[in-house]
Amino acid sequence: MTQLEEIMQLRKNVNGSYSKFCDVVLSQVVGRQDWKVNCGIIPLREYASASDEAFGLLLLENSWLLWREMAVKDDDDEKMLQKSKYTMNGAGTKKNGGWKAEGINRFNELAQMVKADREKDSAEFETMYMESKLKS
Repeated sequence: MTQLEEIMQLRKNVNGSYSKFCDVVLSQVVGRQDWKVNCGIIPLREYASASDEAFGLLLLENSWLLWREMAVKDDDDEKMLQKSKYTMNGAGTKKNGGWKAEGINRFNELAQMVKADREKDSAEFETMYMESKLKS
C-alpha cells in the first residue's frame, strides 16, 4: 500500500497517515491561523468542513505523482515531470480555474467519502488527534 492509499483510508489513520495529512495539507486548506487557534482544543470537524477535507485530498491526489517525482529528481535530470491528474497544468483561467470535469467529479466523490467517514469513524480519530495536539 502506498502512502497515498494509506491516506485515502481516512480516519482509519493507517500508520498515522491521516494525522500527517491533517497536519501538513488540511492545515493549509483551513488556514494556518485558524488551525493554530483550534487544533487540540475543539474537534477537527468543527473547524474543518467535509469540503475542506475533500479539497485537501483532491489537491494531494492531483499532484501526488508530480511531487513524488520532484522529491527524488536530480537537479541535473532533464526528464519530463509528471503532469497533474485533474488540472489543466496552468492552461487556463476559465470557470473552475483549470480543473477538468474529471477533477470536479472526483471532488464530489471525495466529499461523499469524507462525509460517510465522519459519520462512521469520526469520534475515535478526533479524540486521538486532539490529544496528540495537546501533547505537542
